[in-house]
Order: sequence, then C-alpha cells, then structure tokens
Amino acid sequence: MYTFIVIQLLLFNSICAISFFKTKKEVKKDLGTVIGIDLGTTYSCVGIYKNCHVEIIENDQGSRITPSFVGFTSNGERLVGDAAKNLLTTNPESTIFHMKRLIGRQFDDPMVTHDIKMFPFKVIEKNGKPFVQVYTGLEEKLFTPEEISAMVLSRMRQIAERYLGQNVTNAVVTVPAYFNDAQRQATKNAGTIAGLNILRIINEPTAAAIAYGLDNLNKKDGVKNILVYDLGGGTFDVSVLALDNGVFEVLATNGDTHLGGEDFDTRVMDYFIKLFKKKSGHDIGKNIRSIEKLRREVEKAKRILSSEHETRIEIESFVHNQDFNEKLTRAKFEELNIDLFRSTMAPVRQVLKDAKLEIFDIAEVLLVGGSTRIPKVRQLIKDYFDGKEPARSINPDEAVAYGAAIQAAILSGEECTSDIVILDVNPLTLGIETKGGVMSEIIPRNTPIPIIYTKPYSTTEDDQTSMDIKVFEGERSMTKDNHFLGHFVLSGITPAPRGEPQIDVTFEIDVNGILNVTAKDRDTGNKNNIVINADKNQLSQKQIDRMVKDAQKYIYALRNQLKTPNTFLERLSSTDKTTLGNAIEKEIEWFELNPQASIDELKTNISNQHKITTTPSIDKFFNHKKRRLSEDVQQECITTIIQQNFDILSSPLLSSNIHLNESNSDDYDDMIVLRQILENIFVQLENEQHIFYTSSIIDKNNHLISTDNSSIDMIETENINDNDVSMSLNDLLHDIISPNTSYKNLIDNEMCCSLTYIPINRPPCVKISIPGVQFITDQELKFVDQQRSLLNDDIWLPDGAGGESKPSSTWFTAARAI
Repeated sequence: MYTFIVIQLLLFNSICAISFFKTKKEVKKDLGTVIGIDLGTTYSCVGIYKNCHVEIIENDQGSRITPSFVGFTSNGERLVGDAAKNLLTTNPESTIFHMKRLIGRQFDDPMVTHDIKMFPFKVIEKNGKPFVQVYTGLEEKLFTPEEISAMVLSRMRQIAERYLGQNVTNAVVTVPAYFNDAQRQATKNAGTIAGLNILRIINEPTAAAIAYGLDNLNKKDGVKNILVYDLGGGTFDVSVLALDNGVFEVLATNGDTHLGGEDFDTRVMDYFIKLFKKKSGHDIGKNIRSIEKLRREVEKAKRILSSEHETRIEIESFVHNQDFNEKLTRAKFEELNIDLFRSTMAPVRQVLKDAKLEIFDIAEVLLVGGSTRIPKVRQLIKDYFDGKEPARSINPDEAVAYGAAIQAAILSGEECTSDIVILDVNPLTLGIETKGGVMSEIIPRNTPIPIIYTKPYSTTEDDQTSMDIKVFEGERSMTKDNHFLGHFVLSGITPAPRGEPQIDVTFEIDVNGILNVTAKDRDTGNKNNIVINADKNQLSQKQIDRMVKDAQKYIYALRNQLKTPNTFLERLSSTDKTTLGNAIEKEIEWFELNPQASIDELKTNISNQHKITTTPSIDKFFNHKKRRLSEDVQQECITTIIQQNFDILSSPLLSSNIHLNESNSDDYDDMIVLRQILENIFVQLENEQHIFYTSSIIDKNNHLISTDNSSIDMIETENINDNDVSMSLNDLLHDIISPNTSYKNLIDNEMCCSLTYIPINRPPCVKISIPGVQFITDQELKFVDQQRSLLNDDIWLPDGAGGESKPSSTWFTAARAI
C-alpha cells in the first residue's frame, strides 16, 4: 500500500554541485543555417549571422519588426503580422494578440483573469488552461497560446527563408529572463509546433548584452559590468552581466513578466474612455470596435510623444456617428503612467543587490525594448545612475534578435564567434517540499546554468518504502506560496528506521533553463525522475491516433478544396496549385502506406507538410492546421503579484525579528531592518496595492508569527499624498540609508524620511523633515508612546499621520512586537 511521505533534509555536509560551461573546443555537428528569433508580446523580429555580421531581416512590408498578431478573415484566410493587425478595427473578435501574456499560465492565474477582460477575442477554460476561441470563417476553433505563438514563429521563419532562399529548421528563440519553467517549456513547444528545432532558449537581456558586447570583444578593458533594462510591449526584465574578453556572465536577473507598453496604452485608453463619456454621454466600454480603434491611435500617439511634446488623437465615426478628437500631451501621458514607470526601479535595486554591486560599479546601462524610447523612462534610469547616459549603440527594437542571431551563430560553429562564451543564470529558486510544507532550497536563484546539484534526504517514518518528490520554484519559505512544477514517486526503498535510508535528489538545469529532477536510493540503486513539463508534452496512443486522423482529414479536405470552385485555394496561381496538388497526393500516399506511424515519424511528416508550402499565398491557408499541443500540458499558476508583495512585506519583518534577537539589536542590524521596511513599503506604494486594510491579511500576518506575545497590528490613519511618500522614499533609498548608517547619523543630519521610526530604549522619535509633508502631531506621538509601552518594542509610523490636512489617500501604520 502506498504511503504518502514527506521528506526530511539530512544534515550532511557533503553536497555535490557541478556546473558545466561551453568551451571553445566543444564539438559541434553541422546544423546548417540557424536563425535567431525575438518572440515579442507586440512585435517579433528575426536575424541571421552571415559573413561575420548580423542581418536583421525585413518582412514583406519592408519593416524589420513584425506585429505578433494572428487574424482570421470571414472566408477562412489566416493572416499573420501587419495584415492581421490591420484586421483589429474591422474584425477584432477574430484578431489574436498578446499570447506571450498567456503562454505557460493556467486559466485561473490572476494575470490571465485580468488580461482576458481586455481582449476583444474570447478566451475560455479547458482542462485548467486558457484557450482562444475564434471563428475562422468556417467554424469555431480553439487554439492554445502555444499554437498562436507557433503561427507567429512560423511567419518569422518564412521571412528568413525568403531572404535566404533555403529552408530553415533550426532556431534560437528568446524569452523574458523572469519567465518560469512552464513558460519556457511552452515557448519551446510553440517552436516545435511551428516545425522548428529550438536549439536554445535564451534570456532577452542576455541576448541584448551579447549584441552590445560583440563590438567590444577586442577591447582589453578587463571586466566590465553592464546593466540591461529591457522594457518591451508586455514584459520587463533587468539583468546585470559581467563582460570580460568575450565571456558574458550573468550575475543576477529580476523583472516582471506582466509589465510593458501595453499597460501604458491601457492607462491612456481608460482616461479617454472616461473623458469621452463625460463629454458625450456615450460609454464605449463594451463597444469592441471603438475600443480597438482607440487602442490603435493611442499606440501611435505614444510613439509620437517620444519625440514631440503633444499630439492629437482623431478618430472618425468613433461611435454612433460621432467623431473622437482629443489632445494628448507628454506631460499627461507621464502623469497617467508615472507609478508604472517608477515601479521598474524596484527590480533595478534588487538586481544590483543580488549582484552585490553598487551604482558606481556599472560601466554601461543598455536600454532595450520599444518602451525605453519613452523620455520619462530614460530620465528615471539616468537619474538613478547619477546622470549616466544609457548606451545608444544598439537599436532597442532589434537588440534582442541581434543577440539571438549571435547565439545561433555560436551554436552553428561560425568562426567569428569562437571567442564568445555565455554564462546565464536561473531566475528563480528551485527546491522540493519537506516536512510541514517547508520549501527546501536546492538551487538558489541567480545560479549559473547549466548546472547539476545534488542534496541528500531521508524518510521521516519507520519502514517507509516510497517517497513523493514535489518540486517547486519561488522565493518563499512555504511551498504553498511558491509555484508547483511537478512531482514523482520514488518506490522500492528498503524498510528501515526513519532517517537511515539515504536518498539523493538531483536537480539538473539545462542551457535552456529547463529542469530535470532525479531521486536515487543509495542502498538499492532504485531511481526515478521527471523532466518538468517535457513529459507532459509526450503523446499517448489515443492522442497519436487522433492526431493521425486529424492530419489525414486535413490532407483529404485540402485536396477537395483545391478542386472546388470559388474557394480560397482555387484562386491560387496555376504553379502554386500544381505544387500543392502534387504534395497533397504524396501526403495521402504516405498516410495510406504508414497507418502505424510512430510519434517521431508523425512529427517528421508534419514538418514536411509545412515545408511543401513554399509560397505565402499557400501558407495563409495551410499553416493554421498544425497539430495541437497535448491537452494535458498543464502547470500550476505562478504566484500572484499580490502574494509576492505580501511576502516581500511580511517576511522581512519576521526574519528581521530573529536576526535582531541573535545580534543584540545593535544599531547596524536595526538599520538593516529599517532599510528593508522602507524598501518594502516603497515597492508596495509603487505597485499601488494597498492590501493591508483587510482583516484576512492581518490575520495571516498574525498566524505566521503566532506566539503568546507577538502580533502585527494595522492602524488605519489619515495620511499624506501617495506621490509625496513615493518621492521621498525614493530619495531616501537612493541617497540616505545604507547598511553602515546609524540612527544617530540620521538624527544629527536631519535627513529626509517620510516615516517616523520610534525605537525602544532610544530617543522617542526620529523626526525628519520633508518639504510639504506634515509631521506627526504631539497627540499622535503620545498615542505612539503608549503603544510602544504596551508592545515593549519598536514602532514605525508615517509622518503626517494625525495632521490637520485631509489628503487624498490613506496609508497604514505597522506596529511590530517581538
């Protein structure tokens, strides 16, 4: 009988860690031409390395970037790129975009829930995953985000093949550095569906750094630290890398997989929707066509405001035969989005902290992604780095594809790239669940990859014969708050007293950042393993049979379409019709001769189906009939931003308490605590997530540290303007607080702070001035003294908590007791 068993970490000192790196002598097979693809949220780009330099390839419209849009016309044509984007205002329900925000996520993910409210197309739940439901002109169809992304990847491949005049099967594809394991594997699956062999998944900031560093290979400047700030259409990444004579080593990475230019557009759209309703009385909130017209013009206006100070948005017949005509200034655009712009600074601070670097250690700042053209974003970065101008040597739109093309050249053995070595890192901590639901860390975040790491574990009960290995990723101490990746069972353990069996759990991360976990019993040699996600993409026999039938059905239907008058295929040129007709007959013959085809044979055949469609006109009809992902490819949803921020704000309070007890509460350690509190409050302000008034959050805080004499109390107060707090905290964090600053220095120098810190056994109040911000009143200070006496510990209180003014928002007071 199987018994569920949690795992207890043995206190062994011997932990094996091995990291493998690419060497210049690494043996390479002939891969032919390998392309580099930047698969973006809003735009995609493809590059090729030829004759020792990179070519970013233009599409049919002469543009080097292609919209990541897929559309279906009323007669069944499938369009990808600019043609699809042009459908948005006339057929929005059948125009699909922003799949990068859905790929690898579960339907109940809060980010998915938020996004589907904004989409003009329908997203439904099936087996826990989001599926796009769209009318293709012939019928209602369901597509996974991977399938839609595959259509975009297929389009990028066609662009490259047209330029090269040859077929392409191998590619390097980029992903945000902060993509988790599920999102990476889903992206790789999309490439497979598109008929591509994905040789490498590379992080976008790393690719951008390679693009920058290629021009500096021959410079003997020694180690050079660069920070890559990558703000695109839908994701944000920041990475710190060390460049040294062709070696690109990622030191740390951070970011937000759900922040970008589309969020800025949405803020402006919401503003104009409310303004239009106020002026005209018409609410366009549910008028999809009007919203998409506005979306198109707002994006254009945003681009114009990168070089102009104002522009007009004009839309004829906006709604009910009424035109739309409004002015948008750069100042208004910045006002609507300033909190989002500033929220990108928190990951910048964190990545420097993780890399153990200061601002002055950064030699160059690279701005990547179209959203970095926004003047306010550039100014914030410049101010943060003490006036340092960001590097302008790379194109923000093309840098990622440029670097991907270089990585492709490295893998294909191009001589000009033989001196380049790339060392990347994993973005999130990886571990397993141990007794009590505790996260046991095996590979910390920002560990260089590829890597193999082994830890010994044992049983927790006598005579246990099996273990359930549950794998998680995330930074929180309890597995329930982290992202579940998968699990497997190790059986056949020799019965013995608890703690005696020795089970080695090995985590192996490959160069794509994809995880393989193995557990082995030292005594019996029994072992089991799981390749996270990859196993879920394997096809069952039932799925294979269905896939064969679908492919057969499609081929026969295609032949009928070719012979039927007044259909899209009938309108092909005679040459295209002959090419496609011959290929169809070959496919029918293959299916009839191979009724028991294997998975690999079937995959090869599907790839061949794609290759026969060598013209864009055929491909419009043909490509969207690719096989679907396995329906049971599922992942637990990633931890929500609210949960992450809750953890950021609550955990340091708890861990700092322990730290203070162990260190006798000297000034140095107290300042670290204060700095952490200030940083966390700042993050909370930037994200505008005031979640601490709810009793459930308070209860959860108290539960986490539940002892007889400890609690966290939340006191709602009148408070100062959020913007004042945000600005002053920003100044404080950048210019004042440092680990070696003492309270005495703060008091003596009267430095700025938006919080009043009231320590036990020290002066009753650190009152620090901010222009325009009211101090805590005497009455409020008396109340705080009473609270301090009751709690017998330190209290943090915002300045202005009891003043005469009635500001626009409220804040909170957190009193901490040990």
